[in-house]
Amino acid sequence: IKAEYAKGVSVDPSGNIFCVADIKGSMSINLLSGETKTITIEEGFAEILVMKLNSSGDVLWAQSFGKSSNGTSVQEVCTD
Repeated sequence: IKAEYAKGVSVDPSGNIFCVADIKGSMSINLLSGETKTITIEEGFAEILVMKLNSSGDVLWAQSFGKSSNGTSVQEVCTD
């Protein structure tokens, strides 16, 4: 993967952590459920990654979307 840091982080009232990032390439994410989520982005494209972690830092879910060749970008995330 070519993006290895979160561009936005927010914590909800229950202590869950939400992270967003722009990603390129491919990555595997180990979920708390024991499953491995693999995300592969086509060469020349980028997507936005959103992940939810519990207060211990375990990944509950992860989803990518918004395939773009013109610089998909996310800057922050907000919870209420």
